[in-house]
Amino acid sequence: MNFDRFELSQQCFWCGITLCRDRNCPRSKTREHIIPRSLGGCGKANIVGACMRCNSTRGSATNWIPFGEQPKDRREVGEYMRAEWVMA
Repeated sequence: MNFDRFELSQQCFWCGITLCRDRNCPRSKTREHIIPRSLGGCGKANIVGACMRCNSTRGSATNWIPFGEQPKDRREVGEYMRAEWVMA
């Protein structure tokens, strides 16, 4: 299946906020590499939409958890943050 995850995304991959297309909006959509380019991430499947705040804050960190996979219970957060998330 050949599709562009960046073009289809309407929510930030990391925090889930609804993205806007206006570049002057604080929730503007940016291209985010799930596996940072500095760590060898490349290709269309590695690019998703993220809000400017998450994209710039994350940098090259690899321990961030996608919005839909974040733990519901705050006690689990420590375990999730210790494990690195790797794209399947």
